[in-house]
Amino acid sequence: MERRFVKIGMSKQSVSTIILKASAIVKKMTGDANFSTSNPDLVTYDTAIVDLISLQTQLQGAGGGTDLTAARNTASEKLQNLTRQLAAYVDNIADGNGAIILSSGFELRNLSSPVGFLSPPRLKVASGEGREVQVGVLRAYHTDVKGRQAHLPHLKSGIR
Repeated sequence: MERRFVKIGMSKQSVSTIILKASAIVKKMTGDANFSTSNPDLVTYDTAIVDLISLQTQLQGAGGGTDLTAARNTASEKLQNLTRQLAAYVDNIADGNGAIILSSGFELRNLSSPVGFLSPPRLKVASGEGREVQVGVLRAYHTDVKGRQAHLPHLKSGIR
């Protein structure tokens, strides 16, 4: 069984989406025996959610404002930082167990997988004409170019 890890999933999300995800995490983790000593504690985490909801509501009611926007953004960053801490805690407790991670309200990070499976190439190199064909091995490589930031590799080949 492959180890699983927490996917936080809050970067580039709207404030309302961040609030929904954080609220779901608190709801799922509250009373869960796996997370009895959460770090940060769920009261602190829930308070950060309530603060963000309050500032978002004020901002929408006022129709904007530089000071309220700055305060809301600071509260959002605080909640996201607490979420990162909580995700690290859940990762540590779960120890790769996807079911425990899902029970916390967090999502699972995607498994790494190859783009596609490639079969080994069946190459033969031949030189000569007609019946005088020599079969061998092609060695292709490139050398470093010192002081260059980019270059096209020089291919060298030879038949053994």
